[in-house]
Amino acid sequence: MAWIRGYSHSNLILIKDQILRHSATAKRKKTHSLNMSSQTHRRLQKELLQIIKQESPPRGIFLFPKDPMDLFVWDALIEGPSNSVYANLKFKLEVSIPKDYPFKLPNVIFVTKTFHPNVDNVGNICLDILKENWSAVYNITQIMISLQVLLEHPNNESPLNVEAANLWHDKLKYQNKVKEWYNYEDEVKADELFSSEDEFSDHSYI
Repeated sequence: MAWIRGYSHSNLILIKDQILRHSATAKRKKTHSLNMSSQTHRRLQKELLQIIKQESPPRGIFLFPKDPMDLFVWDALIEGPSNSVYANLKFKLEVSIPKDYPFKLPNVIFVTKTFHPNVDNVGNICLDILKENWSAVYNITQIMISLQVLLEHPNNESPLNVEAANLWHDKLKYQNKVKEWYNYEDEVKADELFSSEDEFSDHSYI
């Protein structure tokens, strides 16, 4: 179960218990008004449960909270599309969730140094759904899917990395630059972060 990589069986049980306790407490409340932070927390709990229970997660995308007790910062790992210059490369990202999510968009950055027209040298991303086209109907999973697509299909009309945009149509030079920027030691660290165990395939504790 790739989506829950990096967490022990006991941590996952702890997360589940926390969600159940929070839900039970919410039901006992007599008031119907929830502050924005509470709404956001419930939304993130819902997204997390959907990820844990999903039988067929998107290919090459791994996602989970950095800390099982804090749903506002997530680690993500996306694999480069198989038919792109990023094939067989893995990119770690960090997702920071604002307290008024999903009405306010999350902050997403590439942690892995990434040579790409729409990623700058410190990991900032130019993607429409992370800017003016953000909508509360989007979720963290959809962001990762969009970023995976962006790797293969950049928007060269709005580059953060002009050099990458200019080299895009020279595939050989572009690929050499990608490899020059890419740190394979970071890939090993990312693999360790999201490494899974056989027990994760057992859904009995969900």
